[in-house]
Amino acid sequence: MRAKKKPYIPVVLSRTEIDTILLHLQPPFDLVVKLLYGCGLRLGESLHLRVQSFNFDAEVLTVQDGKGKRDRTVPLPEKILPELRAHLASLKVLHLNDLERKYAGVFLKNALVKKYPRAAKKFPWQWFFSAIKT
Repeated sequence: MRAKKKPYIPVVLSRTEIDTILLHLQPPFDLVVKLLYGCGLRLGESLHLRVQSFNFDAEVLTVQDGKGKRDRTVPLPEKILPELRAHLASLKVLHLNDLERKYAGVFLKNALVKKYPRAAKKFPWQWFFSAIKT
């Protein structure tokens, strides 16, 4: 006889537990968690978001190359839209400073470098959550 497999029951944090976690996080880490919770993103998906992934007019987020290498569109929570817009504005300032310092640009995978040779320095291609240290 084979042993019976127990059904997998995922652990989901309660709203109170999420609020407690968010109290202890500093920006922009709290914004990452809010996207994880509010949009149902996986950690890897949230850390690979680019500026162009966000459509603030339609209030949607396009996740590219998610699970199964598929793209999907998810709604943005209205509650965090002001924080997202503020973060985007700070990214724009950071990007302009980087361009003044002759920053090389972001990494583009696959054949995007050949298809869009100047995209690495363009603002829409920048990471939404850039690295603090390199």
